[in-house]
Amino acid sequence: MIMSFAAITTEELASVLTDADAVTELIATGPRAGYARVDLDKSWDGIRYLMRTAGLGVDLLEDGRTIGDEGTMSGWSAADVERAAVAMRDVPFSDLLDRYDPQRMEDADVYPNIWATEWALDYLLDNYRRLRHFFIDTAAEGQAALMVWG
Repeated sequence: MIMSFAAITTEELASVLTDADAVTELIATGPRAGYARVDLDKSWDGIRYLMRTAGLGVDLLEDGRTIGDEGTMSGWSAADVERAAVAMRDVPFSDLLDRYDPQRMEDADVYPNIWATEWALDYLLDNYRRLRHFFIDTAAEGQAALMVWG
């Protein structure tokens, strides 16, 4: 399962909240100038775990407003994006390092079960940095966001 975020306008958010099919149209357009995107691949749950155990108050899977019936999409208002940006702005990955414990992550069933590999920490580092920049940049533009998971 992978997760990605795409910046959208508040008007587009209003549209997708009432019409889940509009999400497909937005995603099909591909990258748009002035609208950031980030693909977290399968790192999302590891990032989510680190953020949760650090008490950041941002949940990548649970925050936002669910779109459609399947629970695989959510819309993040500009206020939601700003809240995430504020929470992450002063928390570089180095502040999360003491939360990284492959055995605890395995015991907590953090997806996917790769945390004991030699490259997993770098994988989280790269994706957390990109996610952090996504939220900070999207908030600076006053934009909303779309999360797609599956």
